[in-house]
Amino acid sequence: MIIGIDAINIRNGGGLNHLVELLNEFKKQKKPEDRFVIWSNKRTLEKINNDNSFYKIHLPIFEKNFLFH
Repeated sequence: MIIGIDAINIRNGGGLNHLVELLNEFKKQKKPEDRFVIWSNKRTLEKINNDNSFYKIHLPIFEKNFLFH
């Protein structure tokens, strides 16, 4: 199973805590073929523990506000 998470707008607080706890629980119950693809800003991705099942994707545009020029 491959699950993609768009976490670009998660930066701190309850959303970040929820994401981290969700991924920690996933690590306990995963099968060898299970994967998570996570798109987010650098700061959020640094809070997620590394695991070979997690593909962390960062692009510089993820650091900007959605209302930029």
